[in-house]
Amino acid sequence: MQTTNERRRLSWRGIVEGIGVIGVVLSLVFVGTEIRQNTLASRAQARQELAAQNWDLLLRLTENDELAELWSREWTTEFLENLAPESAFKATVSAIALLTRLEGVYLQTAEGLLEEEALSGYGMIQPRFEDSGFRALWGRIRDTFNPRFRDYFDELHGYSP
Repeated sequence: MQTTNERRRLSWRGIVEGIGVIGVVLSLVFVGTEIRQNTLASRAQARQELAAQNWDLLLRLTENDELAELWSREWTTEFLENLAPESAFKATVSAIALLTRLEGVYLQTAEGLLEEEALSGYGMIQPRFEDSGFRALWGRIRDTFNPRFRDYFDELHGYSP
């Protein structure tokens, strides 16, 4: 038979264990809240960085008459083939810059840092991508991009490698 002291010790032990369980639960709630806030902050930062990159690209196009002219034209194969070497180089490099930015959007979306809407909101679909010259350019440079992005971009635009 238990004595009064033994019953008191068991009673205190139960109280202490209960407080311990409550402490663990509160700690888990705190950690979960911190992770959620960190995720939201990371997403906001990723969106901000993409907006800055987008702004920079658009600003460069408006400040450079030659690039503005290149991007305002239809990129037929004939048009690109008839460009002066310097202009062809600028067209190619600017297309690679744009595609690299889009690759970043895609990969950040695939990793969960951005919502799916970012794929359409940052220029993934543009009439320029349907032009014959752009298709030919993509065929030459596509292997320099992440395989998952290549497959996504090919499927999105109906390209066949």
